[in-house]
Amino acid sequence: MQAADINALRVPVCTATLQAEPVAAADVAGDPALRGLSSLQLLDAVVRASTQRGMQVLLAFADGGCDDSAPQLGAQQQAWTNGLTTLAARYGTTTGVIGIDLGSSGYRNATWAGNSADADWNRIASRAAATVLKQAPRWVVGVEGVGNNALCSDSARKAPGSNLQPLACVPLRIPAKQLVLMPKLAGPDRDAADAFAAADFPRGLPASWQRDFGTFAADHAVLPVSIGGGLGDGDPRDPAWQQALSGYLASTGMRSAFLGSWEVGNANNAGLLASDGSPRSDKLQILHQAWGLATATSASASAKSASKADASKATTWNSTFSGTATYTGSGYSGGAVLLDPIPSNAFITALNPTQMNFGGVKAALAGAYLEVTGPKGKTVVYVTDLYPDGASGGLDLSPNAFAAIGDMVQGRIPISWKIVRAPITGNVQYRIQEGSSRWWAAIQVRNHAYPVVKFEVKQGSTWKRLQKMDYNHFLGEQLGNQPLAIRITDIRGKAILDTIPALPEDGNKPVYFEPGNVQFP
Repeated sequence: MQAADINALRVPVCTATLQAEPVAAADVAGDPALRGLSSLQLLDAVVRASTQRGMQVLLAFADGGCDDSAPQLGAQQQAWTNGLTTLAARYGTTTGVIGIDLGSSGYRNATWAGNSADADWNRIASRAAATVLKQAPRWVVGVEGVGNNALCSDSARKAPGSNLQPLACVPLRIPAKQLVLMPKLAGPDRDAADAFAAADFPRGLPASWQRDFGTFAADHAVLPVSIGGGLGDGDPRDPAWQQALSGYLASTGMRSAFLGSWEVGNANNAGLLASDGSPRSDKLQILHQAWGLATATSASASAKSASKADASKATTWNSTFSGTATYTGSGYSGGAVLLDPIPSNAFITALNPTQMNFGGVKAALAGAYLEVTGPKGKTVVYVTDLYPDGASGGLDLSPNAFAAIGDMVQGRIPISWKIVRAPITGNVQYRIQEGSSRWWAAIQVRNHAYPVVKFEVKQGSTWKRLQKMDYNHFLGEQLGNQPLAIRITDIRGKAILDTIPALPEDGNKPVYFEPGNVQFP
């Protein structure tokens, strides 16, 4: 998947999964390591394998059964609420799990601000979000739309889950920074919308999508979900619908979207794989067009050898990356990579997980300096935080940095960027985490000319490598009570030698800093 430029998974979960049901051997025949696991253990394994490779995971948990029948609000509401609580508590602090989608393929009976409390999606989603965020306050919560005959909507027939027009009249009671609008879109293979029979099909589709959800992208995060379609495996109109959707998303800047499923395709499931399990280049082409990437031909070839090469490793550190920039006022304190204190007037950015974990190293680009080019010019920014829901190439800039290269009123701008030498003076510096001692220590490198990806301690005649953690510290055990002879390596492969004074005998010392004696050339 990563070799095909896929950096996030939406993982549907149903109630039975959380009850640790047995998993049939045939369902995990492709991976012997998964045999004998319960359904909940299997979910753990999927989440762990994905996040360890730097991919983002968005869980999806609907109020409904575990079969393929259309979900209905109120079908299993208590079990749904309990399941949301379980998932948020279980994965709320897991790095790489960014949140949860409260639906699946569109609730057939959902209304918006309707009279029936059991079907009022606005109220139900708001309550469910509060339940989730109580357990997982850093998550985002995905909310789909409704279908036909909804408040403040036009009269055209809508696919369930696709219509967010009512939001303009009755907003959701969910914190804006944690709300993601996730319209569920279905083409002719899965639905019979009026637009599919219109004389201007497929030319008229973008206008309907703009009314249904696109208009909210100016002040909301919008992450469309294509819930099926065979791309020619079923209804002959479906390829035209898919192409129109891809072009619309690319042209409007909504380049983050969940499109397709990683399974052998049929007329119903939007599967991206051929019958032999290899990725289909025609389907990847659709995704790459939507994401603003290059054609799928080369990606398809590399996807076939994904076990041999990770997509992030295939790109060199000095490449120019492209994506979309947004802006936020956060990142000056409490950032995921622990670089406080940061001057309040600094030009800073949060970085998407794909490049933050460059080359498979956690927090590889923490503390890097990036030269960013936008519509109005260039600036240099300091990477101080993780942008958990950012697509590959994406930056969440500080307002002053965004204003230097684009118009604030746009909210989202196309950018390109590259890693540059830090505009610093002096030697490197070491932050020693609270609780560190000769037995256990977490050490961060600061004030480096280029981001540091490797940290080794010499013990006798060998070098012991410390693991870099997602909070931008290198973790070591049994490091001893003598000064540490260390070797640190930057993202270019340049290594320097230094010495750190002996660590505390016990773990009672608060955070402290040690000056370094060297700097990268």
